[in-house]
Amino acid sequence: MLKISRTQLEKIYFQARDEPPDECCGLLTVGPGGGASTAHPCVNIQNRLHAEDPQQYPRQARIAYFIEPKQLLTIITEAER
Repeated sequence: MLKISRTQLEKIYFQARDEPPDECCGLLTVGPGGGASTAHPCVNIQNRLHAEDPQQYPRQARIAYFIEPKQLLTIITEAER
């Protein structure tokens, strides 16, 4: 069962509210032993990728997302500990 505190849910809500028209993105990690989840809002770099290489990244952030890789790696590394 996914457990998420009001504080973490609000973090997700505020990010989703503040980022339109672009897609917002993030991850949820679960605490040790199935403890309460933590929300990790992430930076959507899709517009930057599109500007740098529209051929490879034809979609813009309003219809796509690409989590900043270093941020994603940090979240995953911390969650695995």
